[in-house]
Amino acid sequence: MERKDLAELHHKFRDKPYQANRTLGVLSKMLNQWKIWGLRPNGSNPCCHVAKYREEKRERFLSQDELQRLGRDLTDAERDGSELPFAVPAFRLLILTGCRLGEIQTLQWPFTTDAGMKLPDTKTGARRIPLLQAVRAVLSALPQLRDNPCV
Repeated sequence: MERKDLAELHHKFRDKPYQANRTLGVLSKMLNQWKIWGLRPNGSNPCCHVAKYREEKRERFLSQDELQRLGRDLTDAERDGSELPFAVPAFRLLILTGCRLGEIQTLQWPFTTDAGMKLPDTKTGARRIPLLQAVRAVLSALPQLRDNPCV
């Protein structure tokens, strides 16, 4: 696999810059792993100098109808046990707080108080998030495992 091959593949998706850049990222990660495994020499990742496309910042919010459908699907998944026990509450916390996925994945009980969540180390630094009653309900339904600070 050479740089020209990767550049051609990247160029093929030029009308979808986000997809083109993510494809390049996955290939780069794969090639770096091959170096770790000794399947490619160090410094041989041909993705390194393929210029990524400029991406437009995207922002999308779920409509009221989409939120209601998601709520019904989460309730169904919770009821029939088709998802892991912490997956549904994690989605609910994401929706209700506006937190990033990593912030919910690494949330610890000591970060939660009656006043809100105090996240010490986020992408933009420490921040506070007020706890709506619905968020409190999700948190109070979760078991607190002994000697495990993670929510």
